[in-house]
Amino acid sequence: MPEMEQSKKMVNQESFLRQSIVKVNVQLKKLRKENQEKEMTRVMFQALTGKPLQGLTMIDLNDLGWLIDQNMKELVYKIKSRKAELAQSNNIDPVHLAPTPTAVPAVASENGINMNMNMQAGMERQAFELNNMDTM
Repeated sequence: MPEMEQSKKMVNQESFLRQSIVKVNVQLKKLRKENQEKEMTRVMFQALTGKPLQGLTMIDLNDLGWLIDQNMKELVYKIKSRKAELAQSNNIDPVHLAPTPTAVPAVASENGINMNMNMQAGMERQAFELNNMDTM
């Protein structure tokens, strides 16, 4: 290689360390994001088993709302895909298959208020329905 091209790729120790730090910071940011998503998944499954959502910050609640929305979208997509597969294998128009519930929770707003209000309204409605069933 000519000397000019060799010198282009050469870096001094300081710039090499700066590049390394940038790479490690990008990797750290990625791992933190993965950890937060795994933590919110754990919290979501704990909430499904009845454990209360205590000690969560507004950011955590927003992340949880986002994760729930993503899971709902994935489920709706899988249901539609499965219906299409069934319809194709049985030569049926997918429109004639039984409808699936399309009610998907509202996407959490930036401050999380919509998500919290929707969750609270749903829980109150369930409690009301359970209380009314007990009196029947």
